Amino acid sequence: MDKLLELPREDLIRIARGLSIAGRSRMSNRELAEAIYRLSLDVGVSSFFLHRSDDSHLRVEYNNIYLPMEIGRNRACLLYRDPLWAYVYWEMTRDILPDGDSYSFTLKIMDNHTRQEHVQIGEVERVGRWYLNLNAPEREFYAVVGVTFTNGDFLELVRSNIIKMPAVGFSDDAEQVVFYNRKTGSRQIVDSDGASVGVGAELGFYHDSSIAIHRRFPGSSMNFSSRAEDDGSEHGNQ
Repeated sequence: MDKLLELPREDLIRIARGLSIAGRSRMSNRELAEAIYRLSLDVGVSSFFLHRSDDSHLRVEYNNIYLPMEIGRNRACLLYRDPLWAYVYWEMTRDILPDGDSYSFTLKIMDNHTRQEHVQIGEVERVGRWYLNLNAPEREFYAVVGVTFTNGDFLELVRSNIIKMPAVGFSDDAEQVVFYNRKTGSRQIVDSDGASVGVGAELGFYHDSSIAIHRRFPGSSMNFSSRAEDDGSEHGNQ
């Protein structure tokens, strides 16, 4: 209840509208907070709702009475959800906004290589959350949010990180395993040619004298390593 009383009136009205509280515009802030609190105890409150736009994107309506609508930082964050969809969050504090009100907020998704606009959504909010149907696997994007003036000029205010959308099919990268030869101390890289090598697999003359110490997974920068080099004597006695 105390957190509700700390919210600005515009947020209380927004939450009350989402809960279909009648007469909300005539209520005081305390009356709004009490009505929201009573209703949240009875039926619970969803954290967000999704609204589909004309171009198949999804606007997220944030409606959690226990968490703040914004955190007071100028930033944008872009995350991929799957090969086709991405999620973007942004916040612009009031102190970086231009003077006057002859503008609207605009979201743009930019191709990182061509610097061309891939998606544009006008009339967004100062603080927003959207799921975007980019439909562009394996391409790199970043988001910019700013204001568009009545004369058509655009002013960028926040820019996100760069993401690369995942591939739809299997990765073209071949799996590689690095083998350590206990007798000579040398290393040998074996390419799987698309098939999984598997740690501990029998690979001809490597079977008796070598052990896999390093494995590169396709489509990832993560690796698996063993302690074969650090403890060669232990493996030599096996």
